Amino acid sequence: MNKRWQQINDWFQQQPRDRRILIATLLWVLIAVYLVSVLVMPEIKIMNTASQRTAQLQQQVTQAEALNEQLQRQLQQDVNQPLREDITSKQKRLQQLVEQASGHSVLGAAQRKQFLREALNYPDSMQLISLNTPQPERITDEDSGALYQHRVDAVLRGDFATIKSYAEQLQTAFPEVEWLRFNYQVDAYPQAQLTIAWRIISMDKEFIGAN
Repeated sequence: MNKRWQQINDWFQQQPRDRRILIATLLWVLIAVYLVSVLVMPEIKIMNTASQRTAQLQQQVTQAEALNEQLQRQLQQDVNQPLREDITSKQKRLQQLVEQASGHSVLGAAQRKQFLREALNYPDSMQLISLNTPQPERITDEDSGALYQHRVDAVLRGDFATIKSYAEQLQTAFPEVEWLRFNYQVDAYPQAQLTIAWRIISMDKEFIGAN
C-alpha cells in the first residue's frame, strides 16, 4: 500500500506545476463532493423532513384553533333559540286561527269533557229528552293547527225556575261556550221543554276521544 502510494506521489511530483494544481483541485472537488454527500446531504434531508413535519404540525394547530373558535361561538349561541322561535311562530298561528273562530275560545279535551259532564249533571227534577253531537265542522283550511266547530244539541224538560238556574250556572262555569240556540216552550205549566244548541271550538276532530 505504501509502495503504491509512493509511486503515485512520485508520478505527481514529476508532473508540470499547472497539471499538479489541476489534479489537486479535481481531487479536492471529489473529496468535497463525497463529504457533502456523506455528511451534509443527510443533514439537509433531516432538516427538510423536520421542516415539513413542523409545517404539518402548524397546520394542525391552526385547524384546531379554528375548530375551537367555532365551538366557542356555538357554545355562546342559545341552543334553545330555534325551538323558542318555532313555539312563538306556532303560538302566533294558533292565535290567528282562534281569531278566525269568531273570537270564541278554544277548549281543550279536558275542558270539553268537563263541560259535557256539567251539562249532563242537571237537577233530578229535570229530564233529558235527547242529546246529539253532529259531525264536527272544520272551520279552517290549514293543513296543520286546524280548528273544528263542535255542536251539541240537547232537549230537556223541567219547570221554569229549575231550567233558568241550570242555564245560568252552566253559562257562568263555561263562558267560552257559545249558546247557538236556547228555545223554551211551555207545554203544561209550569213544565216546559228546553231546546239547546252549544257551539264549541276545538283543535281536535274528536269531541271526546282526543287526549
